[in-house]
Amino acid sequence: MGIFRRPEGVSAEHWMKQEAEFAAERESIERQREEAKRFVAKELRGRANILVFDLGGVTDPSLSGDEQLEQEVRELQFGGSERATYGEAYKYIMGFEKDDPQVTVWEAFRNQDLPDMPYPDAFVTTGGPAMPSELEPGNETENTVWLRRATEIMRELKENNVPGVAICLGHQLWNYMEGAQVGRTGGGKREYGTPAITAHDIAKEIQVLQGFWDEQDTANVSASHSEGVLALPDRSNIEVIAWNSYMPIQGTAHSSREGQSMQEADAADELVVTLQNHPEVIARWLETLRRVRGSDMQKEGLDIHNMLFHNTEQARSIWMRFLELTQRRLEKRSS
Repeated sequence: MGIFRRPEGVSAEHWMKQEAEFAAERESIERQREEAKRFVAKELRGRANILVFDLGGVTDPSLSGDEQLEQEVRELQFGGSERATYGEAYKYIMGFEKDDPQVTVWEAFRNQDLPDMPYPDAFVTTGGPAMPSELEPGNETENTVWLRRATEIMRELKENNVPGVAICLGHQLWNYMEGAQVGRTGGGKREYGTPAITAHDIAKEIQVLQGFWDEQDTANVSASHSEGVLALPDRSNIEVIAWNSYMPIQGTAHSSREGQSMQEADAADELVVTLQNHPEVIARWLETLRRVRGSDMQKEGLDIHNMLFHNTEQARSIWMRFLELTQRRLEKRSS
């Protein structure tokens, strides 16, 4: 008997491979979570200040139609929280308890005011369904106000040399703030699943990406997007760090000080790394979304019955490196 009900249209042979990935995923998530919890308790000791930009709503996990899948998604993606939000997912994968005051989640997409908190040592952003194009004059939507507020806070963090990791919509917004062109990618066809991205040389040196790349300088990272960064401004403080055949700009690195090299910014723990794909998203969540949105994916030309979602343990190592970055920042602040 398998872990979950096999989806209609997926062969038994293919589903056996998928369930092997699910089994490996549980083991690795539990191991990584315990490592992160130990680090939080020993090295951060209640002293850190982390800001999480939550930029998007989450599909209801119960819509998968598989109670066991829903239960395990709530446990392993969202940390058992009744509120299945990306902010909860980040707290869980980084080893924090639900009510740990070291992490402030700003649900920007709900038009919330930024919560009161000490100035952050570091920040992370989630993805979300909104688009930077909604900031353009004449293209305003109900998202425009909070998107504008999010980019204003990003600009303030940059001006104050706060490092961080910006994911998906956060990656797009940070680059948009820097003057990049953002828009539809892949001819409108979505990138979905756990595709490989390839590192440029500088990415192999960056501290938060140590352990992220394999011996071929690639990493499988969960993805679901049809927009991305199309072109960067001619600025010395931005470099492309990753690419694949779907999109040449899968990740970027940003220094904040004038004349500061990427290596100098990284050594000073002032570097911002942005990734289009999702190192926090697990295979079980991709499976949930395939079941919920499969018909729409098929209309986009995706072969939903032959997708294999990998256990992306390697990519999830970024969160341990982010905790180490936070620890270095708070030590600088305390000295």
